[in-house]
Amino acid sequence: MNVFQCALDEKAELFCLEIAEHMREFFQISQREAIGRIEEHWKDIKIGGPGEIAYHQDAEKWAKDIYYTSDSFYWVAE
Repeated sequence: MNVFQCALDEKAELFCLEIAEHMREFFQISQREAIGRIEEHWKDIKIGGPGEIAYHQDAEKWAKDIYYTSDSFYWVAE
């Protein structure tokens, strides 16, 4: 697969694809833009492997967090 440079393994790759799908659904952006935003968000780290902390949030939450950025406080309006 290897769509995401930030993904260390297949589980992380699938998780990132799920995040991208939520971003496309919620924000009507292209797959390319969603992938770019995810890569930018995790540009300095790699995700995956046993005990990966990124999995503490579901893909839907990550989609919103990556799209809006965590310091935007988007969840206050939800």
